[in-house]
Amino acid sequence: MGQNQAAHPNSLAAGGSAGGKASDLLCFALCSVEAFDHHRSFDNYEYCSKEDMRAFEIQWAAETQAELISMSQAMGREAQRLRELLRSLGLVR
Repeated sequence: MGQNQAAHPNSLAAGGSAGGKASDLLCFALCSVEAFDHHRSFDNYEYCSKEDMRAFEIQWAAETQAELISMSQAMGREAQRLRELLRSLGLVR
């Protein structure tokens, strides 16, 4: 695993603009290790055209949100199990 940074979409369609950033709700992870700085390359459109990048931004943001929702739901289930265990032990009401 490398180091990652939260990348904001750059396209105006996603709320990004020159000198501005889109909502944090649309962020996705990009590697930022010096030798493989995908975040910098992404910001400089080195991988594909701006038009193609817009599609990737939307896809990556949607995938990130889906993963975060899934993780949140799993954590909620685990928290509920922990509460039930603590109740059964008489440690909480």
